[in-house]
Amino acid sequence: EFKIKHMTAFIEQYKQTPAVAMILSRLSIHGLFTMEETLHIIETSDKLILQSPMVNAIASNIKRYLDRAKSYMATGEGQMFIDLEVEHNGETKRLSDYVGKGKYVLVDFWASWCNPCRKEIPEVIEVNRRYAGDNFEVIGININDIHEKFKAAVEELGIDYKQISVPKDCKKEDNAALLYNVEMIPYLILFAPDGTILERGIRGSELNEKIGRRVK
Repeated sequence: EFKIKHMTAFIEQYKQTPAVAMILSRLSIHGLFTMEETLHIIETSDKLILQSPMVNAIASNIKRYLDRAKSYMATGEGQMFIDLEVEHNGETKRLSDYVGKGKYVLVDFWASWCNPCRKEIPEVIEVNRRYAGDNFEVIGININDIHEKFKAAVEELGIDYKQISVPKDCKKEDNAALLYNVEMIPYLILFAPDGTILERGIRGSELNEKIGRRVK
């Protein structure tokens, strides 16, 4: 705490100099302060320093990084699932309609415009057809897509497992990719029967082995 107060006072003293932004950018990089402490220093210093575009950019970058880190920790392996609710075309769908109901659930994050997704979907379909039943099911979460293109892709690719469509223009709090810290698709997450996150980032080529070991 003393260290933070000392740095805040230093920033106050030199707040009108260009060097402040350079100093702030190096606090956490060189391990002098954590990113949380650096952000606290920026936010508790005189508002005058936030008039600097560079300081604002530093604060924004730190916030984005911390948000991603918190999201990943909250949805990492061993954590309980976080529910997702989406309203579209008068219909409400929730992840909790499927996850935590006594089955292993494989969730596939994908989009119609994503070529790697299209290449991996046949493997997901095969696993669903082989193991779907009382102990296992697959759910697709379509993200950042146009609804008509999503529906056309389901038909074209022969996807026969249930889908949750998260529209391209959804509210930020409904963004499934942000909620589960999905930065690249396709992305597969396996949930345990009680809703615990078992594995993240499973590749299509691993599906038969990984699902077959768990679902008898």
